[in-house]
Amino acid sequence: MLNATPADRINHHLRLSRWWIFLWFCGVALTPSLRALGATDVVGAPPPGRPPRSPPLTPEEELATFSVPPSFKVELVAAEPDGGKFVTVAFDHAGRMWTMTAFEYPLDANESPAEAKAQFAHGGRDRVLVFDTPTAPGRQKPRTFAEGLAIPLGLLPYKNGAFVQYDGEIRFYEDADGDGRADKFTPVLTGFGIEDSHLFPHQFMRAPGDWILMAQGAFNYSKVKTEVGNVTEFNKTKLARFTPDGKHFEIVGWGPCNIWGLVVDRLGEIFIQEANDQGWPMMPFLEGASYPLCGDDVPRPYAPPFPKLGEKEMGGTGLSGLAMSEGMDSFPGAYRDV
Repeated sequence: MLNATPADRINHHLRLSRWWIFLWFCGVALTPSLRALGATDVVGAPPPGRPPRSPPLTPEEELATFSVPPSFKVELVAAEPDGGKFVTVAFDHAGRMWTMTAFEYPLDANESPAEAKAQFAHGGRDRVLVFDTPTAPGRQKPRTFAEGLAIPLGLLPYKNGAFVQYDGEIRFYEDADGDGRADKFTPVLTGFGIEDSHLFPHQFMRAPGDWILMAQGAFNYSKVKTEVGNVTEFNKTKLARFTPDGKHFEIVGWGPCNIWGLVVDRLGEIFIQEANDQGWPMMPFLEGASYPLCGDDVPRPYAPPFPKLGEKEMGGTGLSGLAMSEGMDSFPGAYRDV
């Protein structure tokens, strides 16, 4: 997975510095060297270096301030002006890196309903971008797959295109002629609320059974309509799943508040991360379970919420991004199979 500047990691509201940087992080933002770490030695990152001057820094200057544990390495992949305000990152079967921009942020119907409606109707400056060679040395330049968008927060490459969240829809943008750009789009699901742009449908993730997982945040209210006309009330924080053809949509989890980390391991187990630190930043996810905080319309009032397992105060309201270490092809030494 990739990460942006330090400001991106600590500021959920995207009040970011002038430069945006993509960084490799083997699973989170780092590349391991197996020779440098013993099987039992867990060594943390040393204190970070001091910036050479006051912000804004160049991408290279900011990169030099990162501090990581021994055996890990951070590499600069992309930066302004080749895109910017990157939020979502996904990889396709060929190893291409897909991302999007959020130059139109913020755009909330809660605060400016007329402005939000007009913006989505006319489109915006945001794009879906593809980096064809993200592992090549040095900064990479993207190609534009789709443009004229406004904060397309949800993104998942699929076959000859990508699922993209836009306005109150999840669309499939298709490259019909193979030239690397979307030629058309088809709404797959409609009826999503646009009250808060932080909380649009996001965290698109392939799951067993030909499902696609997706999350919605605490302040949005939706009536999701499928391709066959079925409508599901989908309010506040939920984890749901849908089929690629848009014929099926169902809620599989209630709460917690804002799911900004989502991983599925090789056995199909799901883990989620809560963006707002309530002393419970990461939790295993069980289908049909309810979690405390913002998912108060639980499916079974008599059922207790999922218990907290391993409390840990981390601080902040922008916790995001999970990476799973599993098996011999993952993190090095003692970080493996944690």
